[in-house]
Amino acid sequence: MGLFQNASPEYIWLGAHDKASRTLPYQRDPIPQHVPLAYIFAEKGTLKKEFMAGATAAALYGTETFNPDSKFHMHTTELLSNMFGAGNACTVKRLIPADAAKASVVTYADIVAGQVPNYVRDSLGNIVIDSVTNAPMVDPTTATVAGIKIKYIAEEATGVFGTATPKAGTMVGSTMYPIFEHRALAGGAYYNNLGIGVQSMLNADLNSATVTANKALTYRFGIYTKTAAGTPQPLASLYGAPSVVCSFKAGAKDAATGVKIDAQTIFDTNWYNETNPLISVRYHEFEGMHLYQANIDLVLGLVLANEKAHISSTPAVWHDTLSASTLSWFDFTTSDQVAIDAERHLIDLFSGTSSKGVPYFTLVQDTTTPTLTGTQRVVSLTKDTPIFMTGGSDGTLDKATFEALVVTELAKYLDPNSEVIDNAVNLETHLYDSGFSLPTKKELLNFIALRKDTVVAVGTHEFVAGGKVDPLSTTRATSVLIKTQAKLFPESDFYGTPVARAVVMGGGYKLNSSLSGEFFPTTFELAIKSARMMGAGNYKWNAVYNFDHGQNAILKYGSDYQPAFIPAGIKPLLWNSGLVWAQPRDRRTYFIPAVQTVYDDDTSPLNNWLTICALATLNRIASDSWREFTGTSTMADAEFKSAVLAYLEDRINGIFDGLLVVIPDVIITADDALRGYSWHVMFKLFAANMKTKMISYTDVYRLNSLGKV
Repeated sequence: MGLFQNASPEYIWLGAHDKASRTLPYQRDPIPQHVPLAYIFAEKGTLKKEFMAGATAAALYGTETFNPDSKFHMHTTELLSNMFGAGNACTVKRLIPADAAKASVVTYADIVAGQVPNYVRDSLGNIVIDSVTNAPMVDPTTATVAGIKIKYIAEEATGVFGTATPKAGTMVGSTMYPIFEHRALAGGAYYNNLGIGVQSMLNADLNSATVTANKALTYRFGIYTKTAAGTPQPLASLYGAPSVVCSFKAGAKDAATGVKIDAQTIFDTNWYNETNPLISVRYHEFEGMHLYQANIDLVLGLVLANEKAHISSTPAVWHDTLSASTLSWFDFTTSDQVAIDAERHLIDLFSGTSSKGVPYFTLVQDTTTPTLTGTQRVVSLTKDTPIFMTGGSDGTLDKATFEALVVTELAKYLDPNSEVIDNAVNLETHLYDSGFSLPTKKELLNFIALRKDTVVAVGTHEFVAGGKVDPLSTTRATSVLIKTQAKLFPESDFYGTPVARAVVMGGGYKLNSSLSGEFFPTTFELAIKSARMMGAGNYKWNAVYNFDHGQNAILKYGSDYQPAFIPAGIKPLLWNSGLVWAQPRDRRTYFIPAVQTVYDDDTSPLNNWLTICALATLNRIASDSWREFTGTSTMADAEFKSAVLAYLEDRINGIFDGLLVVIPDVIITADDALRGYSWHVMFKLFAANMKTKMISYTDVYRLNSLGKV
C-alpha cells in the first residue's frame, strides 16, 4: 500500500536525505615522498618520533634548540633547519643523554593534630584584634580547641610516577600526605620553568549551583611558566583563559552543562592537545598530574572531624554584641553532625578560610620554621605563588654522547621486531649524513637494511669544529669503506639484486645557511635539492627543480667547495669506488656531474639517485596498498585485481612529474589462487640511464666543400 494511503491533515516527517559524497577515493594525509629523518638534541619535547613541518618544530622542541649558538645545536639540527626551509616536512627524534634528569614536584599537606588557639570572633566570623596588643584575641575561657596545623611542602619526586606515600613531616609529630604530583614529559632543565597554581575563590565568584550540586568548593587552577626574569606567567588554556575552574572532589561536574570539572580532568584536557584536529595543537610538556584523591579526602575528613563541632545553625551573641550562627559563616549546608560528613569538600584546605573569608575554628596555617631535608621547600597554594618543578637537567650534550645515542637508534633498523619497521607510522624515507664520524657513518647504512622504502646518503666529510676537508686519498678510502658496508644490504636476496639505495658524497663546503664558517658534507646539497624537488606534501615531484643536469646541478647552498681540484687520472678510481663529487663548472661555480648510487652496474638505471628515490616510493605505495586491501573477502579475484590496480594507478598518477614511467600490475598466480589469501603487486619502473661519458671529436673540411669559393 502507498505511503499516503490514509490521507489526513498532518505532516509526515521523512527527515534529511544526505546524498553528499562521504570521502574521496584513497584519501591520504599530506605526506611527501621525501621525508628526511633527523636526530637532534633539544631544549624540550617528547622522546617519541614526530612527523612535522617547520612551523611546529620550535613549539615542540623550543626555540633554543634551533639557535646555532646553543648547546643543543648539532650538525643534524642544521640539516633539519635546511629541510624545513625548503618546505619539506620531516621525521624528528629527540635524543636525550642518560644523565639528563626529569623535573618533578610532589606537593604534600603536612599536618599535625593538637591544640590550636580559640580566637574571639565578631558576628561576621572575623577574628577580633586586640586594640592594645594588635594581636588576635584569644578566648579567655577556652583558650585552645582540638584542631590541625597544616603547611604545604614540595619536593622532587622519586620512584614510579604516582606512587608517593604518606611519611614523617617537617613538624614535630606531623605527617606529610601527598596530594598531587607533577612530572615533566622528559629530561631537561627547561621543565624547571613549569609549575601549577591553585587559587581559592571568594563567594562572589563561585557558581553556587555547582558548589551545591557537588557539595564541593571550586578553585581556579592554572599552569605557569617563568619569564627570563623569573616572573611567573600563566600559560593560557587552549581556550585562552589564564586559569580554569576545577574541583578537588572526584567526579565533580558543572551544574549547568554536566561537564566534568574535577582537577584531574581539567589538567588533562585544557592546556595540551596533540590529537583533536579542531583545536590548536599544543604539545604536552608534562608526563602528567597524579591527584592523590584518597589523601585529599582523608585530610579533609580529619579537619572536618574537629570543625563540625563548631558548626551550628543556632544564633549566638558575639564580641560585637550582634548575633549570628556559625553555619552562616561557612559553606556547609547543614549543621547536622552526621549529614555534614558528606560535605568535607566544602572546606578550603588551601586558604584556611571559607569562601566568605572566615577562618576555620580548628584549621591553622602553620608559620613556624620547619625542618627540611633533601629537596623539600615550603610552598603556598595561590595564583601568585605557583609551585614549580625542580631537578630537571639537560645532561651531557657533546658530540660523543650524541653519536652513541644515534647508533643505538640506528640499530633498531636491523631488528625486524622493532617499531621503526612499521612504515605506517614511521614515515621517514631518507637519511642524510650531516657530518657524523666514520664509525657512525657505517651505522647509517642500517637504515636501508630491512625497510625497502628508505634511501641513505652518506658523506665522506666529518663535521668537526675547525676541521678541514679530508685529502682525496682519505676520501676514497672512506667511500670504499661505506660502499663495502652498504653491500651487506642487497635490494633482493630472492632476485639476487645488489644494494642500490645508497649514495656516497665526497668533499665538503661552507653552508650558506650557517654563520659558523665550518665545513659541512655535500650531502646537504643533495638533501636540499631533493627536498625542493620531492618534498611537497602533495606526494609529487616537481620537475622544475630536477637537478640531474644544467643550472640545477650547480652547488647553490654552499661555497668554498673542497677538494677544489681532482686530477683527471684519479676520477675513474673515485667513480668505481661509488663516490659522487663536485667539480668546477666555470671559474666561480661548482656542479655535480652525476649522482650515482653504490650500484655497481653503470648500464643500469639503478645507478641513479632519482631511480632509487622512485623505487623507495613505489615500495611505500605497495605497502600502503596492502593496508588498503588486506582482509578483503567480498570480491571475486577479477574484481579484487581491478580494485587494487585502480588504487595503484590513482597513487602513481603524476607522482614523478613525467620524469619516469611506472606501469603497475596486480597478479594472482596459480600458487596465489591455490592458497586463496595472497596476491602479487608489481611495478614496472622505466628510467633512463644517466648520460655521463661524452666522446668528442671534430672533422675538418675544406671550405669549398660547402660550395663556397
